[in-house]
Amino acid sequence: MTHTQEPTSATRHTRPFSASLEKRLLSYAAAGAVGLLATGQAAQAEIVVTRTDVTLTNGSLFIDINHEGVSDFGLKNGTNLGTHRYLVAYGVGAGQNAVEAPFSGCSYPPAALRVGAPIGLQDLFCRRSMAPLAAINRDGLVSGPWANIGSAFLGLRFEISGQIHYGWAALNVKTRVINHTPQISATLLGYAYETVAGEEIRAGQTESTFALRPATLGTLALGADGLDLWRRNSDKEDVPADTFHPL
Repeated sequence: MTHTQEPTSATRHTRPFSASLEKRLLSYAAAGAVGLLATGQAAQAEIVVTRTDVTLTNGSLFIDINHEGVSDFGLKNGTNLGTHRYLVAYGVGAGQNAVEAPFSGCSYPPAALRVGAPIGLQDLFCRRSMAPLAAINRDGLVSGPWANIGSAFLGLRFEISGQIHYGWAALNVKTRVINHTPQISATLLGYAYETVAGEEIRAGQTESTFALRPATLGTLALGADGLDLWRRNSDKEDVPADTFHPL
């Protein structure tokens, strides 16, 4: 009778993984880890919208965009000896808090964005722009891109726990002269921010599209770099999003 001997711990042989197989397994593991990260972020993705109807005719108005009890941005409606009036916007609090400026630089007024304009890493932000959103003198001479154009959006960048977030504020700025006295009224219609750190938002966007974008296994296998690539390559124009409507 022939007996077949089962391999013992002394006689059993092991075969190492090939380098290519090991690389694939590591990629799958990375994909799973980043997939869980993306899924977790997607579950938390939200655009937090605050609707307001506050008109600033003199002095300052501060915005606590994420309602944590600390101001993030300010608007100042000021005057210079009564001969002219100006409206400026600026970041306060954390050092990264800033308003979006045109690519021409911080010596120019903050950009007056229309609905759908992207607000994110690719844009220039200034702690305080040197030029006002709007200005008017006692003779009725008006300057600034925000004056009397109806509702427009101010791009915002700010910090939460050291991480960068993006948002917008909707403003309607009007100028006029009454009895040789220049006047500016700036109505804050609302503001919003994206809860996912580093995620782009569009002016007037009220619904996060972060959770709606598919990621391929190959992209996720790149790890954190793949997550960044997933964000950059996503075409938000194809994803419908609600648009802000004032009160």
